[in-house]
Amino acid sequence: MERDILQVSTSSSGKTALRFWEIDSMFRCPVIGICLTESEQIAILKKAGIPSKDKNSFEIHELLVASAGNENQLSFRINLFLWQKFGEQSSHMHSFDENDMLEHWRGCYQNGGYLAAFWGVVTRPRLSDKAKYKIVRKKRCIGKSTK
Repeated sequence: MERDILQVSTSSSGKTALRFWEIDSMFRCPVIGICLTESEQIAILKKAGIPSKDKNSFEIHELLVASAGNENQLSFRINLFLWQKFGEQSSHMHSFDENDMLEHWRGCYQNGGYLAAFWGVVTRPRLSDKAKYKIVRKKRCIGKSTK
């Protein structure tokens, strides 16, 4: 079952979605920080067999972000969780052309329902650098608005 979800993200004609460990490094920290609650982060660590009792929130966050460098047990668990959480709501983002996708992202951000859209954007293959930086600017606003 778990591997089936990963298979949904690719097709024989090419990638339709990136996995967590494949997303641009500029998105790893915000994905963990805004797409996963602290309790979800702890649950992922537990499922991966990594104890969290002796770790504070920052250490947990850093551990999850650091796992994104390659496919491993923890990055696999993060990917699985995020696709289960947001996949149905976010997968349509990959079918938009880039301008329409950015417009949809802006609308979701302005309405406050941006988490699934953010996951959809960052898992989009072939995202231009220009689009990445537009998302990063909004992402920084997200971080500032939650403090």
